[in-house]
Amino acid sequence: LRRCRPKDNSDERKEMVVSAKTVGIVGSGAVGTFFGVRLAEAGHDVRFLVSGRHALPSSFGIRSWQGDYVLPQPTVVRSPSELGELDWLLVCLKGTALQEPGGDKVLEDLVRSAVSERTRIQMLMNGLGAEELAAAKFGDKRVHGGLVYGGLTRVEVGRATHEGVPAEIRGGSFVDDEHELSEAAALWEGSKVTYT
Repeated sequence: LRRCRPKDNSDERKEMVVSAKTVGIVGSGAVGTFFGVRLAEAGHDVRFLVSGRHALPSSFGIRSWQGDYVLPQPTVVRSPSELGELDWLLVCLKGTALQEPGGDKVLEDLVRSAVSERTRIQMLMNGLGAEELAAAKFGDKRVHGGLVYGGLTRVEVGRATHEGVPAEIRGGSFVDDEHELSEAAALWEGSKVTYT
């Protein structure tokens, strides 16, 4: 369990108890690095999948006008199956990865071995059709979409910068389920990311 304070600016500063989640990040570019580090900063167990074409970083960090943070000794793996049992999997690939021939196989290869029946999947990708593809492959109830706001840039593997507008995700449940929407919002409680 982790403790966090409400995001509102009220004088009432009650602490809430929120259970820490285990979160996998597929796509450790600017979006995956930024949001993965913010979730780790908020107390979640975050695990990053890094492509074999890159050296494994010894830390993940972000530089942001909303606060810098470095995650020393992160869990970084080469294979989706090494991510372990997950509550959430954030898929932060470029949309083109799924639009090319064989794109559905890319999603299958990167996600199937990383999810169990209880894992929720948050698609934070540019382009159209990713949520539909994920819903068809892994079940529509557990798939969430998200529109990302924030000027995010990957400096190198494991490092991202944030400039411009406040970091925000406008998320949604693929099946518009109220319970699923509240679970998604709860994941971001206590973080420096606005989730609506």
